[in-house]
Amino acid sequence: MVIADTVIWAIACRRLDDGARDAAAAAGWSLSADPARWRGWPVAAEIVLPNATLRSGPDIIPPLAWTAGTQTLRLGALHPTCLTISAAGPQSVALADSPPLAFTASRLTATLDLTGADPAVIAATDLNIAAPSGPIRIGSIRLDPRPDGLATLLSTVSLPGSDGQPIQPPIDSLHVVARLSTPVVPMPTAAESAERWRTAGGHLDIDDAALAWGPLAVTGTATLTLDPALQPALTGHLAATGLFAGLDRLVATGALTASGALATRGMLTILAAPSGAGPVILPITVQNSTVSVARIPVLRLVPLRWD
Repeated sequence: MVIADTVIWAIACRRLDDGARDAAAAAGWSLSADPARWRGWPVAAEIVLPNATLRSGPDIIPPLAWTAGTQTLRLGALHPTCLTISAAGPQSVALADSPPLAFTASRLTATLDLTGADPAVIAATDLNIAAPSGPIRIGSIRLDPRPDGLATLLSTVSLPGSDGQPIQPPIDSLHVVARLSTPVVPMPTAAESAERWRTAGGHLDIDDAALAWGPLAVTGTATLTLDPALQPALTGHLAATGLFAGLDRLVATGALTASGALATRGMLTILAAPSGAGPVILPITVQNSTVSVARIPVLRLVPLRWD
């Protein structure tokens, strides 16, 4: 019996080892890593891929590269059709040719049903991201990929303030549901794929977005596309309650100056007048790498590079 179990385990590990790169290639990705280590006998077939890099193909906009100290693929004996992929150690993600963004996580897993009956789920806890403006910390994140889009839920999000220190208290939750209107057609380069998608009228519809931060609650919808320079262009609307309390909190945390809050409060008072006691409706746009709310620039984005 032990010999038979060992043979079955070895076959399963070999199939995982041989099939990991083929499966990535079939999905339009490339996987590179150091030689795999096998483990898990007798309860599971596991392969550990040291120094793994998963790189997207030309149909992913923008192109993405994810590296991890180790990636582990696991098939349990009790659930042999459920593949779990987990990552550990120092990790990084890079969009297009932007510098890699380093991060760590106490847990990061992707669960895939090999029969296709259930959708994939990606989850992580205790994310620490070394962003250029300061550390970003996320208590938990869940991504639900869909055939034409993605749903995501983040909780306990700590962003850096103007001094680089985390703004306290953290954002309670952030929820986004988005979908592509037009599939991306693979081309020889990412820029060509993006250009073809834009020319075909492609856009990303954000059907539902919600943010909760203490007294501040914001919901919204938006449409994102690419401008002629292949930079993000967005139009949408936000509905917000608790804005004045949110401004007071931003001032208290140092993320907003008192004079800036005073000017913003005056603008919000005008916008809030027609709504009475209801939520304040705010238009939001992204043009020329600048995020504007109610026509007031609030954030400058780093331009995307496609070469």
